[in-house]
Amino acid sequence: MRDLPRIPLPTEATAADLARLPSPVRRAALFSARLNRAGPLVEIGGKVKGILDGNVSMSDARKAIRESLDAAGYVPPEGMEGTLRDHRGKARLDLILTQNVRRARGYARRAADMETLEDWPAQELVRVFHREKGRDWPMRWEAAGGQFTNGRMAALKTDPIWAAISRFGDPFPPFDYGSGMGLRDIDREEAEALGLIGPGDTLTPEEPEYPDVQEANLPGIAQMPELRAAVEKAMGPDVTFDGSVLRFTSPPPVAGAAGSPKTLGLQSLGRSVVSRAPEQVEPQEALAMIKRGTAATVDPDGRKVRIDMDAYKHWAKQGKPQGEVNERLKDIRRALDAIREPQERWTHKVRKGTGVYVDRIHYLKTTRDENGEHVNTLVVTELDGRAVTWFSNMKPSYRERTRTGGLQ
Repeated sequence: MRDLPRIPLPTEATAADLARLPSPVRRAALFSARLNRAGPLVEIGGKVKGILDGNVSMSDARKAIRESLDAAGYVPPEGMEGTLRDHRGKARLDLILTQNVRRARGYARRAADMETLEDWPAQELVRVFHREKGRDWPMRWEAAGGQFTNGRMAALKTDPIWAAISRFGDPFPPFDYGSGMGLRDIDREEAEALGLIGPGDTLTPEEPEYPDVQEANLPGIAQMPELRAAVEKAMGPDVTFDGSVLRFTSPPPVAGAAGSPKTLGLQSLGRSVVSRAPEQVEPQEALAMIKRGTAATVDPDGRKVRIDMDAYKHWAKQGKPQGEVNERLKDIRRALDAIREPQERWTHKVRKGTGVYVDRIHYLKTTRDENGEHVNTLVVTELDGRAVTWFSNMKPSYRERTRTGGLQ
């Protein structure tokens, strides 16, 4: 099993700011909100690996990180000593270490799960650690488009719900800071009995993206060229580097603006590609997902978007040949990915009759396939969250024509 490489990223950004980074960058980077010292981040990376390898204890890790913070001249914010804002405090260090250890284990488990889908196709969200004030996970599950099975939060391992419930966009635990939730495997027999999968159904593995980086755990931005380039490519003018420290400009300068890509000064989507295109699936697998009601996710505003048979019927009314319909069904994961983490969202008015217009949302995302070629994906939804249509591999000229209305 490969280790998950992490490159230290010093930053004064908040957790909310860091959540704006595209998921491939978040996976590659090792950071802690408002920690702008590279040395302590390197120490954290080393101690996380030591805990995973079983040769470093939590107490020894805390001691070494505190010494590194002292050596780097770290001082907690005034009045925040001993709180979660204090990187020297036990609460903050335990959160950092526990989150990163669980994340590495979650990543490894997810990779292993994709190799045993035939025998263990599903899993259930369960509480594994007691919390005095636990979050309302059933409410969060439902809000993210999850379906309850006999009252249980269970779904196929390839369903989009796992990334949708995660604060970090990862389809594996931890799903939030300090989360006490984990996963229980469900074997094929139980999954069929629960109606999660049919006897003859097969699933397409969805490998967690492996960060494409050459160096890890090295201090200084000079040793992070791939990560710096990926951040600048994805975020453009939204971020700057002050020496080795990442800083955000907030809010994004064009959010909520109306106009055209040219008048808004947007860079081409193709120049900001850092994400790998999700794997395609067989048409029957996509149809099964739609019919089960699990083809759903949430967009960055928390709006639940669901793909149902209305989109399939829409294509039939348009007279789309079955071959084209099948190609669109194969791209269902790409459509859900574009909704959950789009590069752009546009509110666009569509004429429905004489003097009658309705608002629709265009979700746009450009990814790269296994050959490095660009894949342009568009998803059109109603304001109530129903998907009208979607397709990938559209020509850049058509993609540009869809970038109209109000940029959200």
